[in-house]
Amino acid sequence: MKSIKLSPKTKLFIGLFIIIITIVSFIIFSPSHPNEQTKTTPANTPTTPIPLPQITTSLNTPNQFIWQIDHLKLPKEIELISIQKNPQGETILKNLAKSLNFKSQPTTIPNSPLIVYNNPLEATNLYLNKEENLIKFSLDLLQKPLPKNTTQPKSLDQINQETIIFLQKALNLPPSISITKNSTHYQTTNGPRFIDTTPDQATLIKTTYNYQYESFPILFPKGNSIETIHTLSGKLVKLSLNLPFTSPQVQKTYPVKTIEEIKNTPRSQFTTILLSGNEKFTLSDQEIDIDSAYIDNALLGYLSHPDSSILDPFIFLTGSTDSQYGPVKILLGIPALSPSSYNQ
Repeated sequence: MKSIKLSPKTKLFIGLFIIIITIVSFIIFSPSHPNEQTKTTPANTPTTPIPLPQITTSLNTPNQFIWQIDHLKLPKEIELISIQKNPQGETILKNLAKSLNFKSQPTTIPNSPLIVYNNPLEATNLYLNKEENLIKFSLDLLQKPLPKNTTQPKSLDQINQETIIFLQKALNLPPSISITKNSTHYQTTNGPRFIDTTPDQATLIKTTYNYQYESFPILFPKGNSIETIHTLSGKLVKLSLNLPFTSPQVQKTYPVKTIEEIKNTPRSQFTTILLSGNEKFTLSDQEIDIDSAYIDNALLGYLSHPDSSILDPFIFLTGSTDSQYGPVKILLGIPALSPSSYNQ
């Protein structure tokens, strides 16, 4: 068969034609073609809104907010964490009872969620509220007053270090959760009450601790994860311990509110978590009406409560308000995610 000889120009045209046909075919049949409806969704992009957290406390919400912040250094995203209620409450209670020298067996209060250890000779009691997942210890200073001549006082750092070791030994926390100190206050007693005072007048030291996931603090509807009161020599007087959750698992990553979205959050979504003030306020029932709250800072973290299977991302707002008792510090919380992340 006689072969056909093509000119160089004809060969060039044929080659270009084949290349053009190949490119057009690739564009038409590619799944990422812009006319196609199905597109790849980034792994961290939320596809389903989550329920808006419903958190209530006994404290009243301010009627209005006066913002003293124009910008905040908050992360743009935060992980949603699924959790499970801690099933080891009784084991933790037993561990604490052993460390605190309770010799008798615990008593289960009929028709209640309470399991109680008592030590009448030392005027101490320790109990677990299984419904609230809360453990409390107290030494009754009215029955067993502090000795006037105390032993050598310990430093704040020493008390703090010993407390964290004591808690970690009893709690058996998962690796992703740690305990960090939040605040320290000098206190004394006024009858059955504990009130803040100056270091030179103090007989007690109150310290608050929070569980922490990565760099984010974890609070509870009534405040900090853990509170302790010690004597200056390091003897434990009071302990309030919210049991840590178990099995934390990352679900998705969601966008955090901007400063504008924070300020535009409806009043109904604000929760008053803590109020603290002077002696007169401490002796009140704290159910005061709050006209205005001056907001001066904010912190991103999580709020944990017994009825939820997730750690709710929250923005915690700090500020102050005037009351009939004088200036009062206030801690508020609002859901942290951008409004589009929630089912509303």
